[in-house]
Amino acid sequence: MGLAAGLGPGFLLNEVAWAIGAGDIVILSFEESMLGATDHLLHQRQLLEYRPASWWFCPRDRRIDLLLDHGLALAGGIVRRSIGFPQTPELREPPKFPYVRDGFNAWGDYVLHHGSPFRLEQAPPDSPLRTPTHVPAFSPRLRERLEGFVQLCHERGARVCYTFPPRPESHWPAQRAAIDRVVSELRALAGLELLDQPADHVYEIGLFSDTPDHLTEEGGRRRSLKVAARLKRRQEPGPSIARSRRFARRRPSPPGRARRRRNRGRTGVAGGWHRRIPRPGHSGT
Repeated sequence: MGLAAGLGPGFLLNEVAWAIGAGDIVILSFEESMLGATDHLLHQRQLLEYRPASWWFCPRDRRIDLLLDHGLALAGGIVRRSIGFPQTPELREPPKFPYVRDGFNAWGDYVLHHGSPFRLEQAPPDSPLRTPTHVPAFSPRLRERLEGFVQLCHERGARVCYTFPPRPESHWPAQRAAIDRVVSELRALAGLELLDQPADHVYEIGLFSDTPDHLTEEGGRRRSLKVAARLKRRQEPGPSIARSRRFARRRPSPPGRARRRRNRGRTGVAGGWHRRIPRPGHSGT
């Protein structure tokens, strides 16, 4: 799924919705900046130039905005990248993209920053990185999209849980009142299981790497162990679990056709496919 928060929660939810099936456990955890359901059209446009098929992951209202405000520029960007232009000395080398393929592990986690020696505690006291992150109000648009996503998970027989994101302990006092309001909004969403409390993922500043949202390798290990322990203690399924039906039921055969089929020979079902069972004494050919 997408890694850039600027793509917006609607895009990220749509990106994984198609793959959800019966028995799955979906765990959500949004950074504070995403609680306002903000998405940046330029971020989505840049992604679509590289991968036009991601158009279907954009929320419907944002597709209209992209088409009306950036349609021609988007089409031109796709054509330019498809045809390719020879590099000339007048054109500067594009900046290196922050995410590279070698930075992902076997499970799809981005771990390249684990090797960086920089830690958040090394930032100067007056650095913006040391300032508590603003927690926006819980957006009605995010509530609407979460309600639809939770309903989709339950219709397909999947559990959907929420775990609160990590935060430095120095940020927690200034964020606590706003986070309490977020907890109230999440508790009001029927069918969404809250695995923990915000205070469960308050960590010392030495466990953060380049931003207040990115844990170091040791911080990620501690957080993963906490989330796994919560899941093991709550093995019971969430409310309103319904089995997934990916294909429509086969229409029943008309009575006359069923009688004619029985007269021709018996039919069995193996692995979902109908096959002829030969009569005794017949080769079946």
